[in-house]
Amino acid sequence: KGVYKGSHLPHPTGHPYVTCFADFRHIHEIRYVRSLPRREDLKIAAIRVKRPGLRMPPYRHRSETEQVQIRDSAFDFVVENDSNVEDLHRKADAILDTVMLEGWRSLSWSDSCVVEDRKPTEGYAP
Repeated sequence: KGVYKGSHLPHPTGHPYVTCFADFRHIHEIRYVRSLPRREDLKIAAIRVKRPGLRMPPYRHRSETEQVQIRDSAFDFVVENDSNVEDLHRKADAILDTVMLEGWRSLSWSDSCVVEDRKPTEGYAP
């Protein structure tokens, strides 16, 4: 849907809108987003959503199997999707509130966020 109205917290720039791009699944996508110049009017938060009990990629497609090589440390937030949809929405709102705070900065890219030789059968990298 593209642009969403932010929470009740005022944004420092006066623009309470957030654009969400979902499904960055590949190393090159996360690396690219992390390489963008830092700006006050553009805040990028990389979020990993994990499901309890899901240690292996459910499909043998690159968009799934490449995830096992990306450490949690590559993401600004790691969300455990371990309850109901309302709880997941609360967690997402809390992340948006944090990102909208003045002075919040996303993480920088580090090649240590990738485990190059990890195989899909070895599970997700913590």
